Amino acid sequence: SSILLTGNIIEKNAHMGVIISDSSGSIEKNTIRDNDSEGLYISNYNSSNIDITDNLIEGNAKSASFFGGGVSISGTGTALVTKNIIKKNNIWGLFLSGSAKVSNNIIDENSETGIYISFAKDVEITDNQITNTILFGGIGRGIEIYESSVLIKDNDIMDNAVDGVAIFYPESVV
Repeated sequence: SSILLTGNIIEKNAHMGVIISDSSGSIEKNTIRDNDSEGLYISNYNSSNIDITDNLIEGNAKSASFFGGGVSISGTGTALVTKNIIKKNNIWGLFLSGSAKVSNNIIDENSETGIYISFAKDVEITDNQITNTILFGGIGRGIEIYESSVLIKDNDIMDNAVDGVAIFYPESVV
């Protein structure tokens, strides 16, 4: 199935702001903020592609009862994440465990990790500002990568509490 989620304010929900499973389509020009768990959770295991463009995603995963962050994407489809502002989320700004192209985003002031990549393939991180990650649980990294295939190119990664980029057990990082 295909979805279009555009122009909405999605805030202050007791769990996640948006959950999308096995759908293709676009998420654009939304404000997704102050949800107790994930702001945006996408699980695509049927190879669907999804575009996430021009959204403000901030202040999510504030509840100690939930684990999450700004945006989580997993599955076998490809996600295009472009021109978003992802800021002030707990645990991570953006979590990737699948294929994604992430470009021209501002990822700022997230707790623990700006972009967390784990067991992902064909990820491209280009032309982003990844800044001011806040120390949380001893971690404050711009980008953290585990067992993944990733291209990191032409980003501004600066002023993070601990590391700019941390790579563990890489499959391929360029």
